Amino acid sequence: MNKTAIIVATNLKKRLNIAGDYIGVEKGIVYLLNNNIAMISAMCDLDSVKDEKKRQEIKNMNNFIHKQDQVISDGEYAIKWAIKNKYQNILFYCGGTRIDMDAHVMNLVLKYNVKAIINENHLVVKLHQGKNIVSPLIDNSTFTIFAFKAAVINIEKALYNITNYQVAKYDTRLVSNAFVKNQSIIVEIFDKNPEMILISSKE
Repeated sequence: MNKTAIIVATNLKKRLNIAGDYIGVEKGIVYLLNNNIAMISAMCDLDSVKDEKKRQEIKNMNNFIHKQDQVISDGEYAIKWAIKNKYQNILFYCGGTRIDMDAHVMNLVLKYNVKAIINENHLVVKLHQGKNIVSPLIDNSTFTIFAFKAAVINIEKALYNITNYQVAKYDTRLVSNAFVKNQSIIVEIFDKNPEMILISSKE
């Protein structure tokens, strides 16, 4: 049976109610503590937790890992921990106001095959060979596909559908498509090991 890890690295507006094991990272630890959501583990370097009382509370957690490695981000550290502990499905809740960190998240999606939710409204997923069924995260969602390698694809059940389209590397013609009536779309990729991500946001 596949195990699901939900990595929370930011403060969210809504209380999460997803089945799986929760992992807290930086501000996400505070969010999970404040919402009484049990964590299987928590990890970070604590540089984003400014409240000294909260810092001490986190340090005293028996499942807290104080990350010392500054070479990789706290989010990537948590993703690697989840993979090492045999989690097949990884959801990564993150986001803030820094565009560089959002770009970093896209690299994490490509590198580790995680599903990322940025600022609760933006979904980032890696696309694979075969049929990818993608559901909108929120109502009235649009989506764009970014290609880092050429491939042939179909898009079905979207506002704009295509058949046997030859996607070029860094293709700019797959911008601003949309889900129809909040229904899932199908993106079929015929090439092995494609390097594509789909990003969905609210219109």
